[in-house]
Amino acid sequence: GYIKARRIIHHYLADKLLNIQFIAIGDSVEKTEREIYHTNTTVIHNWIDVDKFEERTSPHLSADGTIELKFITVGKCLAEKRHRDVLALVKYLDDKGIACQNIQIGTGPLEQQERQWAEDNGIMHLLTFISSTDEVGKYLAQSNFFLMPSTFEGVSIACLEAMAAGLFCIVNDAPG
Repeated sequence: GYIKARRIIHHYLADKLLNIQFIAIGDSVEKTEREIYHTNTTVIHNWIDVDKFEERTSPHLSADGTIELKFITVGKCLAEKRHRDVLALVKYLDDKGIACQNIQIGTGPLEQQERQWAEDNGIMHLLTFISSTDEVGKYLAQSNFFLMPSTFEGVSIACLEAMAAGLFCIVNDAPG
């Protein structure tokens, strides 16, 4: 709707007035940009330094031998990233008596609202909020599930890093 129209206009103006060249991180992103937003892009494929991430060969286990639910989300605090859905999942599991923890790395316009929602819903003790860090690999190693319910991102660099760290990745079926 509105965001799509706004993005099309912004890209058109950036292209025509500023001669900006847009990039896409893969073929599917290029196709999405072209077909949905009418933006011409140059493809520069995603890459990560896999040596920065230590792949874990076994999941975190609790004292009774069950898999611990240790989630991590990485990304800006924006409505389309749907961090609030991850927080709601943590609350749901906690309400059902299922132990879990969540690390959320990211900052943005909704960061304080997300923290307040967690506080209001009594789950702050299950969360670690990290606004910004250069040590994502350290936090990936503390987790076993990467959650990315974004409405527009398919496989991001953060997701590739989570895969390199051996995490089970749960992502939304989104274009790009």
